[in-house]
Amino acid sequence: MPELWMHPLVLTSRIGRSSMLACPRDAWGSRDREGELIPVARRVLFWVVRLGVALVLVAAVLAAGRPADAGALIVTASAATPLSITCPAPITAEADQVGGAFVVPGAATATGDGVTITSPSAGVFPLGTTTVTYTATDSSGDSVSCQTTITVVDTTPPVITCPAPITAEATGNESAFVVPGSATAFDTAGPVTIKSPAAGSYPLGTTTVTYSATDQSGNSSSCSSSITVVDTTPPSITCPAPITAEATSSAGAMVNPGSAVASDTASPVTVTGPGPGIYPLGTTTLTYTAKDQSGNQSSCTTTITVVDTTPPSISCPAPITVEATLVGGAFVTPGAATASDIAGPVTITGPAAGTDPLGTTTVTYTATDQSGNQSSCTTTITVVDTTPPSISCPAPITVEATSVAGAFVTPGVATASDIAGPVTITGPAAGTYPLGTTTTTYTATDAVGNTSSCNSSITVQDTTAPMITITTPAHTVYAIGQVVNASYSCSDTGSGVASCIGTVASGSPIDTSSAGTKSFTVTAVDNVGNTSHQTVTYDVGYNICTLYDSTKVVQSGATIPIKLEICDAAGNDLSSAGITLTAIGVTQLSTSISGPVMASGNANPDNNFRFAGPGYVYNLSTKGLSTGTYALSFTISGDPTIHTVYFQVK
Repeated sequence: MPELWMHPLVLTSRIGRSSMLACPRDAWGSRDREGELIPVARRVLFWVVRLGVALVLVAAVLAAGRPADAGALIVTASAATPLSITCPAPITAEADQVGGAFVVPGAATATGDGVTITSPSAGVFPLGTTTVTYTATDSSGDSVSCQTTITVVDTTPPVITCPAPITAEATGNESAFVVPGSATAFDTAGPVTIKSPAAGSYPLGTTTVTYSATDQSGNSSSCSSSITVVDTTPPSITCPAPITAEATSSAGAMVNPGSAVASDTASPVTVTGPGPGIYPLGTTTLTYTAKDQSGNQSSCTTTITVVDTTPPSISCPAPITVEATLVGGAFVTPGAATASDIAGPVTITGPAAGTDPLGTTTVTYTATDQSGNQSSCTTTITVVDTTPPSISCPAPITVEATSVAGAFVTPGVATASDIAGPVTITGPAAGTYPLGTTTTTYTATDAVGNTSSCNSSITVQDTTAPMITITTPAHTVYAIGQVVNASYSCSDTGSGVASCIGTVASGSPIDTSSAGTKSFTVTAVDNVGNTSHQTVTYDVGYNICTLYDSTKVVQSGATIPIKLEICDAAGNDLSSAGITLTAIGVTQLSTSISGPVMASGNANPDNNFRFAGPGYVYNLSTKGLSTGTYALSFTISGDPTIHTVYFQVK
């Protein structure tokens, strides 16, 4: 028998698979006893178990059909190209819309035989870091994955616009109470908190006020406006009473005209007027001028009359100081003056009892003798205000929360009065007040600085249930076995969402395991216990897999065998004798047809499809139907939807 010989070979093959080895002509052979080379078969089928060296037994057959020695072939099995994947570098993107940014993920690279790569889709990614997965699959179905991250950040400050400058008239103490305007702000990534200057007393001149806006990521920006307090109101002035003096010489008499009394609501006043001196016989008109620190001025006049008589002597009562008892002053009964005259009885006239204004009023008393000669004196009545004003706070306010921070509230207005004059009221500013009760304080100040206060409260409560948005499932029809992932969300304008729970978790598949009408419910609870529910119903039905050619045309009057299967979403046949299909109507869709005419058969005895595994058949009679395309509508037991198949008649 010839001797079998062979050369060692190296074979690359996948572990766990069979391989056919086709050897080159000189890889092996046999020699006869004379040494002559005899060719043998050169194909060997074997199974690769693991990497390394495999021993393949070979029984050679000579070309002439004679057997040769059995031998062993040593085959070295080496691995195919290794499957691997490399993810792209992490991405950091700036937020370009509320809640995130639109990002196109990078591309992964992979090695292997016939590799395909599955990558994450471009879309809106939320603020923060999102982990994304790439998967490489080779031609043998093996796969390997890697992960990288997409980070969305918000580093852009919000845009803020300040209100226009304000100009206000001074109302007292070189200042005015001003409520600054409101700034506006915008940020591409979400809500903005604005910090504004408080309402209050601002001094004469221009004050620069600053507004700042801060977004949810802590980025901030600011702008400035101004509040200018001006004084354009002239002061008030009261001249002294006219004076009549007895001449002491041919030149007249030495007279002191007295002082005018002036006041201003915004600043101190300087009064100028005539001084003491010799005034001639007759009447002299005197002018007094009051000027405030802003240059506003006003004037008044009085007179000095010098007569040539001998007046009686007169003494005025002492000055009086009283507390204000009504708006603008107090009711006062002046004291009595005393007088004497060398010529006889004297008549004294003086101020009458009545209302005197706040401040000091000079009053004049006159003595007249029987000859008509007179003399006068003056004293003062001073009305003071040491009593604080009365103040009444607005009723407590209760409002509904509009955000987790609370609610924007404009506090009510307090009322105040003072027996002596106008009152300035200061109180809390409009702004965002937190959940719960906040005590607010109002203060009333009268024209001389007396103050009194009262308290009220602002209560922010959350009684509004959270909102629920269900995107999936929709009120529609899904196929049996169709993978439909739930998608829903909950939001709350007050205390925030504490829980948002659906029939299944958002992102998990809903029930499509059987035909029928299903319901899906989501329950939301906020942080103070307000609860809301929302339910969506959807239908689950069969897909129709037709087993006949709807493009073939049937002669009018003939019978069409409508053959079909009911399937799930993956196309698997679910037909069975226990499921009934019932025809409910035929509708003509058009008068046009296409395709060859099909032979006829026997009509169906009733409206039910007949189960004839692997599907159903309904022999539809076309008797009385005109040329055109038609739709056959039918129902499936347990399936809430109406299904349709099509046929043509000529």
